[in-house]
Amino acid sequence: MRHMRLLPIVVSALLATACNSGAAPHDETAQEPRPAAAAAPASEANDASSVANFQLTDDFIAKYEAYSEEAAKNPCDLSPMLALQNDGKTDDRPLDEVVTAFDARPGVHAALERHGLTARDMILGMATLVGAAAQEMADQHPDLVQKGEITLNGRISAANMAVYQRHKDELRRRMSEQARAQLKANGGKLPACLSGR
Repeated sequence: MRHMRLLPIVVSALLATACNSGAAPHDETAQEPRPAAAAAPASEANDASSVANFQLTDDFIAKYEAYSEEAAKNPCDLSPMLALQNDGKTDDRPLDEVVTAFDARPGVHAALERHGLTARDMILGMATLVGAAAQEMADQHPDLVQKGEITLNGRISAANMAVYQRHKDELRRRMSEQARAQLKANGGKLPACLSGR
């Protein structure tokens, strides 16, 4: 669980401010903004707002899965994780910079277009799905939160959690299949481009 920070800028923005910080689980009534958000730089606040306001839909999930299937066959060019790695450094780039870097990778823009997505959709949607998975894990295992294994400073919206819940088994199954295929194709290892080497 120490690898929850797979998407440093987007997930940290999501988990720092998503929706109702400090609210009880699934409490949609608390609308007070986080006091710290007012002191955050404008770009950081805009990034957090973009992530928090992204809406998952069944249509997005279908497009996301289709793109992910294509990206799994060519991960060193198409994986959105590459735009977030930033050469292994701590990633504090603005969201727009991350999106632009992803869209500029060879073949990414055309592949996204084939699936009816934009680079921004993909990054925000992936961050929302990862945030939903982390939130579910935190809800199921509060001891991991107490130990600092998972840090959640906000909540994913109830609407986004509902979409995630409908699709999580299929998403996990596909991710598992893709990971096994990549390991098999690379002698039991992840492609070097995805392993940080």
